[in-house]
Amino acid sequence: MKLYAKAVRFGLGVAMFSLISSHLGSRHAFAQTTYDLSLGAGQTISFVGGDKITITAYPDRSYCCSLQSALSTGGTPISFSSINGSSSLGSTLGSRGLNSPELSLSTTTSSNNKRVCWHEGDSTSSADALLTVSATATARALCEETSLLGGFNTISAGFNYLEITVTNSGANIFTDSVKGIIFITRTNGGTTVEIPFTIDIEPTESVKRADFSIHDAISNASDYGAVKIIHNGARDQVRAKVTQYRILSTSPLDFEPVLQETLIPVS
Repeated sequence: MKLYAKAVRFGLGVAMFSLISSHLGSRHAFAQTTYDLSLGAGQTISFVGGDKITITAYPDRSYCCSLQSALSTGGTPISFSSINGSSSLGSTLGSRGLNSPELSLSTTTSSNNKRVCWHEGDSTSSADALLTVSATATARALCEETSLLGGFNTISAGFNYLEITVTNSGANIFTDSVKGIIFITRTNGGTTVEIPFTIDIEPTESVKRADFSIHDAISNASDYGAVKIIHNGARDQVRAKVTQYRILSTSPLDFEPVLQETLIPVS
């Protein structure tokens, strides 16, 4: 765990010495702390408002960080107030604290900010994602990668469809707009096709599905390769499968699934 502190200057004099002495033993009297978290390793921390957590984020991948405190409406509310210095929590970020497993019984925007999820853009190197904690409280901080990986094969079956489902489980009362990018990488030539997507789901809907034709995305080529999805949904909120279909008849059009692969989280 790396700790970074902001120095505070007071000047000289006995009065200043007394002031500093009266706060001895208080870690946060004059500084905020930044906690460096490893992905997938939860840590219980006594936060003070303004503290930060940081993770190493990589290009074209997606992540979620959460703050789990007591599931009650009382006590000090704690959530994320910004990411990388932006009070809007970032352009690709989604607040998912009320999605299952929900982190609060209070259905408020602050409670929803107890879990924030986002995807990184295309970059040549990794960078630290810095999240600021809103209040003083003890909570379990956890950050995870949510990127999904799988494969396709249009050689064995010409029609491959990527089927993405978004669930609205938990106490979520907000309209979700899950955004992300699909990466389809061909083996022959190694070219990658990128498909941005948005799936809107209302509070009254339990699940929403969107299908994408891999066959069309790679210009009807016979090939095989990798499929990756990055998104700003919660870890188990977004699921995906690649289904291969065999044509039984062209007139009328009739087909059947012959193979299905579930995309799995990176970690």
